[in-house]
Amino acid sequence: MRIPGLAITIVFATLPMAQARELHVDQNHAEADDANPGTNQKPLQTISAAAAVAEPGDTVLIGAGTYREYVSPNTGGTAPDKMITYRAREGERVVIKGSDVWKPAWKRAQIEGVSRDVWEAPLDPDLFTFDFPAENFNPFVQSPLKIYSQTAEEYYAPVRPPVEGESLEITRGAIFLDGRPLNQITDPRQFDYAGNLFFVPPDGARVLVRLGGDRSPEGLQFEFVTREQCFAPRVLGRHFIHLKDLHFEHAANGNGVPQFGMVSSSRGRFWILEGCSFRWAGTAGADIGDQCWWRSPPGRSYDNQAQNGELDFQMIVRRCTFADNGTAGLWCYGSRSILVEDCVFERNNRLGRNTWEEAGIKCHGVKNSVFRNNLFRDNDSYGLWLDGPAANNRITQNLFISNMNSGVFIESSLTTQLIDNNISFDSLPFTFYQITKADGFYTHQSSNVIHAHNLAFGNAGYGIRCVVLSKNKAGGWGGLYAKVSHNRVLNNIVYANGRAAIGLPVDDFLAWDNQSRGNLFWGAADAPLFELQRGVVAPSKLVAAIRKSMADHDISPHEAPLLNRWAADQLGPNVGDMRHNGPLVGLGLWQAVQDFDKDAVVGALPDLRMYRDGRMVIKLKRPDKPIGKNSGDGDEVVGARPQSYALLSDVSCEPLTYIKYDYFGHERPDGTPHTVGPIQSLEKLADNDIATTLELWPNAHPDRPPAPEMRIEMKALSVVGEGEKEPE
Repeated sequence: MRIPGLAITIVFATLPMAQARELHVDQNHAEADDANPGTNQKPLQTISAAAAVAEPGDTVLIGAGTYREYVSPNTGGTAPDKMITYRAREGERVVIKGSDVWKPAWKRAQIEGVSRDVWEAPLDPDLFTFDFPAENFNPFVQSPLKIYSQTAEEYYAPVRPPVEGESLEITRGAIFLDGRPLNQITDPRQFDYAGNLFFVPPDGARVLVRLGGDRSPEGLQFEFVTREQCFAPRVLGRHFIHLKDLHFEHAANGNGVPQFGMVSSSRGRFWILEGCSFRWAGTAGADIGDQCWWRSPPGRSYDNQAQNGELDFQMIVRRCTFADNGTAGLWCYGSRSILVEDCVFERNNRLGRNTWEEAGIKCHGVKNSVFRNNLFRDNDSYGLWLDGPAANNRITQNLFISNMNSGVFIESSLTTQLIDNNISFDSLPFTFYQITKADGFYTHQSSNVIHAHNLAFGNAGYGIRCVVLSKNKAGGWGGLYAKVSHNRVLNNIVYANGRAAIGLPVDDFLAWDNQSRGNLFWGAADAPLFELQRGVVAPSKLVAAIRKSMADHDISPHEAPLLNRWAADQLGPNVGDMRHNGPLVGLGLWQAVQDFDKDAVVGALPDLRMYRDGRMVIKLKRPDKPIGKNSGDGDEVVGARPQSYALLSDVSCEPLTYIKYDYFGHERPDGTPHTVGPIQSLEKLADNDIATTLELWPNAHPDRPPAPEMRIEMKALSVVGEGEKEPE
């Protein structure tokens, strides 16, 4: 029997408890003891004691406090009405930490060439009692940065002492003072330039610290990580577990893959994470799914516990916060159906990594999943990254603010992904040479991606961009070449982005049938708003085609500036990571070469401002006269000012039958023209000089549809090229 999506929480809150127990845990109770029966009068001391005896249908009620332990459930539930629930008592704050209080004997350290006050303390191996699955676990000598490790020996390999001739790496170690982490350095000379730093010397036997203001550490209370995880079954395959209103902090977990989050479902199915927070993990706050593509992750055994029935989604993450984690907020590998809604992902990737597993959410191969009504803010990597082969996923009604690289990234996917009714603002480059990667919405090596009714503005790079990187094979797709075909850019507002509005590839053997229409753009019609993404086409060949189109359609050279830089197979006036780009052109040439955006409106919203707390301020008054060409103001700079202004109602948008709701969950009318962008009634919100403020977050419309209704079932168009075979 399936449980309707909206009723999941209510059903679990009112489950008949006739044959189920309430196990009480309260470390502050005077009678608390792990030998107790777990009643309200005789509670258990630790959550681990409850996890050892909890049976399907039981609820573990946890009293307020900080629990410094690794919780490994002995069993899972067996059905939707036989889940095992771990939750905080109503109104009480429960924190589960992978750290311990640290009160070492400090002494002053002498470091040649360092003039600041530095202190040192020994790292006694007896401090680290966590031994699963690695023996002699010690995060201060192990690395958090290794990825794609297939054995426990590789995953837990020490980096202290360092290999001769190699540079010193950071370790998994973390130290917290007053709730804030000290920053780890790998060169003690850095002590002279900042405070609140720590260093693990090559011998790995001690730690050196310099505090802000050269304070003495004596008498201060430190916390330092001693455990890899906070909550994760040791045995893989425990299903139907519900975590509610719990706060998880501090872990010494390593980087994926394999994916071992601070909290892990350990390949269990039908978990619910609800109202929880995940903060200050060494790498990822939590992982759900299969963890890796190997038969089993290193050091873990597998026992697929029997299950009876299923939830509407295989995994549900709802109203949670993922913040300040080392590389990612949430990881997922290969889950068939997940729902992530009403969550906050912010300030993740605090380690500043720029590899393959860092994001607010990083998923591999997810299918039939829904990501809706989430806030992605200030992540030092992508907000939401779906890596292939992903299929039939929907990203809708999310708000992306000030993430690095892009708000959304779809990689190596050949099957349908629907990205609709989202807002992506102020994406920033991770480094200067990657400035063109700072896009609102970005895909590469992907086909059948639909970008519809989004707002992409104020991003450093492009608003929406689909890229052919090179001629290579798409992983997981039977050895087919990765195509960038059948992508759609429909009914979006693409406004005031730093590099250009849209980038799509020209047709070649890796790219065909991409379409863009019904969009509103900012700028003058002959401004270089569009990228003719060249894919694997030689620059000189692309330039020849562009010049022919200019001649055939009598298009001004202003619409394709700087073509001479491309004529001799150069890569244009670009730097660094722009090597895969094509030339930027105006609307007329975009239409002539690509046959795109014949119905586009190029103008400007007079005023649109976004604030980091999720407010958007708009003024939609049409100016009395256009500013720009032939107005006597700024004519010498092509495209510097818009030639005309347009309101949302000026754009003709075709109704998209698979999109029934806007950003706020308001239903879009059937059979009538839709409003461009994510907010159906946006053009009605302001009049004259009066500004309207929209509160975009939290965004939980009271009448929004149940989550299962947001799923999509859209057949992907074929991307098989001549001479290729369909994957089995």
